[in-house]
Amino acid sequence: MKESVHLSVMMNDIIALDSSLKGLSVSVKNLNNSISKLNEKLDDFIMDSISSINKSNELLISLLKKDLTNKNEMEDSDGKKNGN
Repeated sequence: MKESVHLSVMMNDIIALDSSLKGLSVSVKNLNNSISKLNEKLDDFIMDSISSINKSNELLISLLKKDLTNKNEMEDSDGKKNGN
């Protein structure tokens, strides 16, 4: 009789543990999905940031080239004015 009760208690514990593990499995799957979505958003953010930085750098390079060209033209103009 005691063995029967003990087996019944163990069986209930196993059922409870199985149920807990199933719940944990669902939680882990949900966490993995959330992490995947977060990674996608992070990748998008990083790519957008890199693109924005590249555009800013291109604009800055363009402005620096124009500035350098203007300085060179001014120096050439000054040299011609001074008879060089």
